[in-house]
Amino acid sequence: KLNRQGRPPIKLEKLISILMRDELVTLVDAGAAGGLNRRWKPAARHLRTVGFEPLEEHRDDGCNLSLPFALGSSTRPGKLLVTRRISMTSLLPPARGLIARFWDKPAHTEIVEEIPVELRRLDDLAGEHDIQPDMLKIDVQGAEHDILLGSQECLTGSIIAAEIELSFIERYEGLTPFCGVVGFMAAQGFELVDLWRIKRYRHRNHANVVNPGIARGLRAGRLAFCDTLFLRQDAALLDLVAASRNQAAKAMVLCLVYGKADMAARIHDAARDLFDGPDNAHIDRYFRRLSGSHYGRLGLHRALDYLASKV
Repeated sequence: KLNRQGRPPIKLEKLISILMRDELVTLVDAGAAGGLNRRWKPAARHLRTVGFEPLEEHRDDGCNLSLPFALGSSTRPGKLLVTRRISMTSLLPPARGLIARFWDKPAHTEIVEEIPVELRRLDDLAGEHDIQPDMLKIDVQGAEHDILLGSQECLTGSIIAAEIELSFIERYEGLTPFCGVVGFMAAQGFELVDLWRIKRYRHRNHANVVNPGIARGLRAGRLAFCDTLFLRQDAALLDLVAASRNQAAKAMVLCLVYGKADMAARIHDAARDLFDGPDNAHIDRYFRRLSGSHYGRLGLHRALDYLASKV
């Protein structure tokens, strides 16, 4: 397919190659056993991953580093509490009294094994292994705040964005809930920009009511947890990207990987003079395609929004 200028539309993978050149985005992944989401596929050639999984061996192939530690706020021994539902395994014991209110959760959180693990601070390991993380991803079932406490130098240093699974209720003993982590991240200079994969727990009851569809747009159950995305606060982010082409490119890639094309385009506006003419032409072509400008004055997405509002 060709655009109105007779050229094929540029794809995200190609744009990321143009932005990154020979540079890499460094992603620190705490709780790496599940692997990376496929959203990272367009950036795979320009990604260095540093995974922390206490049950795996130390591995380093030059681009992917795996360290056999759990992250925390100090160096100390810990116990990984393996639950019957493996995805609810945690360093923290499940809050059995709270969990007892909901369908299935008491069985899911039954502890079937305890495995000794070593906890380390990200700030210490970053120095030992020459890691300068651009992105921090945390999915550890309740220990998020403890990891963040041990990552403050990285957060105020090189990290641009963070994806963190957060709980709305104290599903594990000692867990810091959603509001507490959002406040902590704000104090480190980050703002919450999105949340998704919202999960609810349904209350147990004798009538076996689980999730009837009786209220349009609303669902049964109470909020339990979700995934969140944090970015550096706006003014600090724009100052960061204005400092170098490399920083601007990394910030744009992270925004694009998480679907924040509007923010990526804004960063390009702020850092345009750092890119050469051919690169700017490719970037402009990509964003013009996203905006729908070659479909007419309104743009395709605005036209569809207008049509939907009338329907």
